[in-house]
Amino acid sequence: MMPAGIAIAVITTAGYAGMLVGPVGIGLVAHMFGLRLAFGMLGALMSIVTLSVRMTMTHHR
Repeated sequence: MMPAGIAIAVITTAGYAGMLVGPVGIGLVAHMFGLRLAFGMLGALMSIVTLSVRMTMTHHR
């Protein structure tokens, strides 16, 4: 298990990276393939995150 200080640093870094890279990535996909596909892909990725969290939480109980 990771120490709390390192875990906080990792999560914070991932959050900042997501805030910086996320909009650029969505804009790139929207420019190349269209806005509908970009937002559809975003919804699909968020669904995957939701399902993976649920699976992770059931394994740790």
